[in-house]
Amino acid sequence: MSQQPVITLKQTVAQPRSFVQSSRPTNIPPSPPPPPPPPPHIPPPQFSLPLPPPQPRRQTNMDYRSTLSPNEKLGLCCRKRNLPSSCQTLCNYDTFTDRSLVNAVLTNQCPGPQLTQAFDCATSMADHTECCIRNGIGTFNGGQCMAFCTTHRGNPNNAFQYIGCLQVFDRIKQCYSDYHINHPNIFGDF
Repeated sequence: MSQQPVITLKQTVAQPRSFVQSSRPTNIPPSPPPPPPPPPHIPPPQFSLPLPPPQPRRQTNMDYRSTLSPNEKLGLCCRKRNLPSSCQTLCNYDTFTDRSLVNAVLTNQCPGPQLTQAFDCATSMADHTECCIRNGIGTFNGGQCMAFCTTHRGNPNNAFQYIGCLQVFDRIKQCYSDYHINHPNIFGDF
């Protein structure tokens, strides 16, 4: 029998160039991995807060010193507001008492808008919360009288609802007066 030669076909498989390993050495170090992408930018929420009503200009210097007494500051504020003489008992801490306040309300001695202006001068439209708490107002009558200590938010509307607060009015008024020791009146001390 005769032998027939065996023919073998060699097949070459093409490989992508990047995967072909070179037989020559390279001195190039491998590239570091790319940095992670930055986090997406999320804009802050767009909303507006209600603004408090504009307040009279105040000096807020902690080193504030005045030659005026609290009574002089209260009187000056009432004069700057052009309050009539019928409201003047409310423009002095010595005469601004629970009785003078009730009298002004019941007799309309100091009419509504002018009564509010005189009260604003006495309170300086300031936050007296800390002083009132020290003076026991926060625990009196379930804390109802604290409305007279947060005059920076406005004055209580229905005075008759707060008739029980007259019992502690002197303690509340003391906070108003004490505030004027280290702060100007709401329209300045000049």
